[in-house]
Amino acid sequence: MLRPVLTLFLALAAPLPALAQWQGVGRWGSEQSFRFVAPGTWLVLQQGDSVQITAEGDNHAGRIELSCTRDAPAGQLRLSRYYGDGLGLSDSEPVRFAIDGQSFERALHYRPADRAWVALDVLDPALLDAFAWGTRLELLNAAGERITAYRLNGSDAARAALHRTCGI
Repeated sequence: MLRPVLTLFLALAAPLPALAQWQGVGRWGSEQSFRFVAPGTWLVLQQGDSVQITAEGDNHAGRIELSCTRDAPAGQLRLSRYYGDGLGLSDSEPVRFAIDGQSFERALHYRPADRAWVALDVLDPALLDAFAWGTRLELLNAAGERITAYRLNGSDAARAALHRTCGI
């Protein structure tokens, strides 16, 4: 009786595969081994000299990924799986990241082939410190309307992974 319970416990406690990634709404891992993740929970994917942190927005509205490498520490941001009308499909969309009263202006560029918005050279210590210490990140468009929002569960550990790998 105790052996099956112990086996189940060890299987659930085992880390996910090294190539874990988003498999669908709220699912992180591989097709064979995944777990459900609540929106706003920041996950880290470390691969050699690069790191990616990612989370899904409130109600699974938009997935945001921040990534960098040792050679490109300013990294990039990618917003995908956003189907609202808060962002246009132009080459450059001004946005504001609001984190607990602090604001950071950026521009997103739409990539139609990926149906994703991307910003390069987006990471800096001030943004990442606010991210690590904050409780909520809101993404606002040029009109100040909310595009989506993210809780910052685990953002301090995600920020530490960016620092270890990219030095920022």
